[in-house]
Amino acid sequence: MSTSPGPSRAETIVPTPHAKSSSPAASSLIYHAHTLLLFIASDFKSVILPQSIFAVALLLSRNRFLTVSTEIELSALVRSGRLPLMVAWLCVHLLVLDVSNQRLPPSITEDTMNKPWRPLPSGRLSPQQARTVLLLAILAGFGCSIAVAGTTAWTPSVSLVALAWMYNDLEGSDAYGPWVRNALNAAGLACFGWGALTVLAADARDESGAAHLLPPAASTWLALTATVIMTTIQVHDFRDEAGDRSIGRRTVAVAMNPLLARGSTTVMVMFWSVVCPAFWCGGSVTTVLSTSSIVAWAAPVALGAFISVLLLLQRGKAADERAVTIWCLWMACLYLLPVLA
Repeated sequence: MSTSPGPSRAETIVPTPHAKSSSPAASSLIYHAHTLLLFIASDFKSVILPQSIFAVALLLSRNRFLTVSTEIELSALVRSGRLPLMVAWLCVHLLVLDVSNQRLPPSITEDTMNKPWRPLPSGRLSPQQARTVLLLAILAGFGCSIAVAGTTAWTPSVSLVALAWMYNDLEGSDAYGPWVRNALNAAGLACFGWGALTVLAADARDESGAAHLLPPAASTWLALTATVIMTTIQVHDFRDEAGDRSIGRRTVAVAMNPLLARGSTTVMVMFWSVVCPAFWCGGSVTTVLSTSSIVAWAAPVALGAFISVLLLLQRGKAADERAVTIWCLWMACLYLLPVLA
């Protein structure tokens, strides 16, 4: 399954000549580690960072909708050592999804145009080798889930593998239209947030020493943010439109009239920019506008408006690239609402 596509060029990580090492084994290890990193490089800003924010913000929230018997402090969370475990869980499962997607012939063709630095179009790995990497990554993901959070992280882990199979091997990304593609992407990102939260909360205990159970509002918020993603993730499609057309992929940007596709996307972005703060601030726009936490509604609305300007008024490759970056920031702001509201 393809997570939110990253930039069309490696903005933060690019293939570079390796420094000479006195040990061939060390040099080989660095080379292969770099190869694995290139699989997931473009998804750091769209998966790792936002889903980390989602989990941390929800666990630390003192909002009245999250009725818990104990409050978790950030300092205690840092001391617990759960943060690096959460990031490790996210990275391993992101590798599963990215290798699953990038190993297929249509994806290699697309990446040759849009992201030629990735391992398969650049010749660092063959498709057969990528399949071996995928099998090992799946096993690593299952093992990591059991090791860091027991059975609680097992379900999102298995769900992610199933979604990757549906998206890629069953051609869920192309054969059933753009909205099925969006729904599968949203479900996958929701599983990332779900897994990150379970790993982060694995050691949480209430006053009696029992395991810390997440309240119903956490599930509601997870479902709401998944819906936000399903109806707005096509922001990523506009900058990859040429590559998608070349392989016959029917994204929103390809399947719909350009003005309708961009216009409907901006409507949904602005809609959720108000609805999500309203969810945490009491459910009415009046409450949102009167709350002392102005950032809780001002930041999403401002970023949503910026996305709208980029999609409707500026357009072009550069503007569409910026729209993806701002969309990631916008989602991060929404994920922060539990601690801002």
